[in-house]
Amino acid sequence: MPRLSLVLPGLQRGRLVALLLLILCSPVLSAEKKARPLDRDDVAQVWLGWSDSAVFVYRLDLRSDGTGLGAYMFSEEAPQLFRITSWTYKAGNIDMIAIPPPGQPRGVERLRGVIRGVEMKLTMSGPGWQERLILRREKDLQPRWEQLKEAMRQDLAAPD
Repeated sequence: MPRLSLVLPGLQRGRLVALLLLILCSPVLSAEKKARPLDRDDVAQVWLGWSDSAVFVYRLDLRSDGTGLGAYMFSEEAPQLFRITSWTYKAGNIDMIAIPPPGQPRGVERLRGVIRGVEMKLTMSGPGWQERLILRREKDLQPRWEQLKEAMRQDLAAPD
């Protein structure tokens, strides 16, 4: 029985197979994996992060009642606190209104940004300034940091 052969001029069999695979798989390759959007309870947690410049570290404690507390710190200086009087979250967008402690001239007034997956990207602003932040949920980071510390402790304790 004769074999059916598909031959295209100038195209070798291996290249033809590769081309067919590329064509068949292209919808899969172009499909973007989307993370499940967080719900309000997922957002109402403690978030840790740093400024875009990596000079400041931040901690936000967002409460389910729409309020919260924030703090930031530069190097070894004392932490600076602010209250979050309200926060809203809808379709991945978050907006917070903050009030600085009395007498703090560069106090935080607003935090606004997006949450994609478990990463929060914010622009924090006050009178005449703004700073970009990147934060993650404390509950996601803490166990991983503890695992890293323990692995390093065990390695240091192991005899050579």
